[in-house]
Amino acid sequence: MFGDDTGGYLAIHAGCLDTYNKIPLASKNKFLIALPPPLPPFIPMIIESLNGDPEGKKYGIMSAEYAAALPYPVGDTLCYANYPEYSSKFRVSVSLGGAVADTAWIDPGQPPIICVHAPYDKTTPCGEDYVYVGDQRIVEVQGSCVIAPLANAYGNNACLSPPHFTNDFQQSVTDVAESRSGGVDNLLLILGDTISDGNPWNFWNKEEPDKNVNSELGLLKNPYMSREKAERYIDTILAFVLPRLYQCMDFCIVATDEPGNFNDTHIIMYPNPAYKEVFIGTGKNDVIRNISVFDMKGALLERYSDINFNYFYLPVDKLIPGQYILKFQFDQGFATRKIIVN
Repeated sequence: MFGDDTGGYLAIHAGCLDTYNKIPLASKNKFLIALPPPLPPFIPMIIESLNGDPEGKKYGIMSAEYAAALPYPVGDTLCYANYPEYSSKFRVSVSLGGAVADTAWIDPGQPPIICVHAPYDKTTPCGEDYVYVGDQRIVEVQGSCVIAPLANAYGNNACLSPPHFTNDFQQSVTDVAESRSGGVDNLLLILGDTISDGNPWNFWNKEEPDKNVNSELGLLKNPYMSREKAERYIDTILAFVLPRLYQCMDFCIVATDEPGNFNDTHIIMYPNPAYKEVFIGTGKNDVIRNISVFDMKGALLERYSDINFNYFYLPVDKLIPGQYILKFQFDQGFATRKIIVN
């Protein structure tokens, strides 16, 4: 999950807002609405039965219970379920200028978080402060300078540090990040051209203001915006983020010219397409050691180790319908095959 600005908030909360009860129980009652008598004294701003669950997998319907407090007709659908059969799990969050509504929502065992933040961001604080829209104070949040140390302390970021297999440029960015953050891992503080430069990695065509409805606010945060300037910062951000992602994502480049390739081996797979399981068989001299399942973007989904037989029943009933790559490890090398799941 990789997000910028509001997307940075979403990337963080997708990992830490894992149960609905965290919303009404947030610190300082920040997500409760006070009501006049004879109504109940408070109701949550988000009500699961009305607004849906954090994963967007449930319908939300306006009920008579809240009709006196909320301006929606009874029976109105306020939330539609969005692909409830899809998994909401992901491996890492990357936030550019995001924050969390309540650090109490960050718990051990949640996805790692890589934080990038301009410490002089005028709308989203790097530490603990209020979010402002113009001169209006909205809500108190905690930004990257609070989130990263907390995620590190909980052990959530253990797979990110220290980054390995870095080139000289990537290592130099890590060195600068550590010096700016006081040694806090997985936190890159971006210093723009001016003290008001809150997101120097952004750019758009200033000659077409009608196509950029947020340009006035954006220029307040990035007054000397240009594509050339933004791309320099984007290069720096990616140099910091990519080595850390590589360590946590189990990336594997599946290629036919891979060293030790053994694609000429005879592999039987049926049925293919399949919807429950696939029988895999090989020649008597081609013992299957391991099988890895990748999606078509190269992300590792499953790994079956220590098979050590010439056949295997591969379960596919938990996979979303589509195409997948199987990578086989033999004593002689590797082989890849494609399967289709219905």
